Amino acid sequence: TEVVNKLLTTMIRTFIEGKQDQWSVWLHLLEFTYNSAVHSSTGTTLFHLLLGFHPRTPLDF
Repeated sequence: TEVVNKLLTTMIRTFIEGKQDQWSVWLHLLEFTYNSAVHSSTGTTLFHLLLGFHPRTPLDF
């Protein structure tokens, strides 16, 4: 959990830099990005592990 928290903190700091007053607007995008990334420990995404499918993105159309 400590590793995940560190990663999420880094993601938030990097992405929100210069937009501190709008961080809550962008949090859902960071969550989606993390959950749709392939994780080295499982070889799949958290979406696939929890829901049984990979989410579709605008790039899929």
